[in-house]
Amino acid sequence: MPNLDNDFKKFFPKLKFTLKDFQKKVIENVISNGNTLCVMPTGGGKSVVYWMTAAELRGITLVISPLIALIDEQTAKLEEQGYEVLALHSKTPKKSRKLFDFANGTLNPHFIFVSPERLATDGFFEACVRHRKSDIKLLVIDEVHCVSQWGDNFRPFYKRIPDFLNQVYGHDNWIKILALTATINKKETEDICSAFQIVKSNIIIDQEQLMRSDIQLHVLKFDNEDEKEEKFWEIVQCHPEEKLLVYNYQKKFNRGVENLCKKAIELGLKAEYFHGDMSANERADDKCFWNGN
Repeated sequence: MPNLDNDFKKFFPKLKFTLKDFQKKVIENVISNGNTLCVMPTGGGKSVVYWMTAAELRGITLVISPLIALIDEQTAKLEEQGYEVLALHSKTPKKSRKLFDFANGTLNPHFIFVSPERLATDGFFEACVRHRKSDIKLLVIDEVHCVSQWGDNFRPFYKRIPDFLNQVYGHDNWIKILALTATINKKETEDICSAFQIVKSNIIIDQEQLMRSDIQLHVLKFDNEDEKEEKFWEIVQCHPEEKLLVYNYQKKFNRGVENLCKKAIELGLKAEYFHGDMSANERADDKCFWNGN
């Protein structure tokens, strides 16, 4: 088993934190035991888990991710760490020059990101992967709960992933799989393990982080939107020195993320908005998230 702490410093010298014990447990399990389901909370460091697993296994890692924004964000972060990335989604031409270069071996990315829809419907991509299949060492399935129709985010094309693997590798010769999610129920777990050949002993759950005793939930009911917004600003202004994270169901319009942010600034508060329509560069430039303000 590799020395993960030493290797982490070697593979990702720009990162100034260390691996958590849970992250190391998942990485070691994939290396030693193969197909693994990892359940850990959002913000718990899922991306670092598959970055390090990929680095230890060498070769090329194929990452299936459901959102263009997530693909672009991870691409930017990995390129910043010095890794070559090929990103493929609906905005990428079906027969791009990079895919030809990948197929003939003149392009050797460390990571290939692809949407489930692109993976399931792009025969040329499948042919390219088949041509380079011996160089691909790991398949990462992000937001893997999307594979199950029992979840809130069912994406039918996730169910095509096993067919893709069978077409490229054959049923009994799959590459290692790391399935990642922050939310899951019993039925979803059964579906995922059945679909991706994951045995029960290879389900690893970060129970300590998922069970948060320090979180309290309060429900307030209002007669109209004006009354709700008035209460919102009352709560915000009662905590002027605290960092507040506000979730909103809409990006724009009168009470969307952008307008609420603008009003907060008008009230003399430091504020920034963040949503899926922002480019990777725009999100990376939001210094307020990283400099402690």
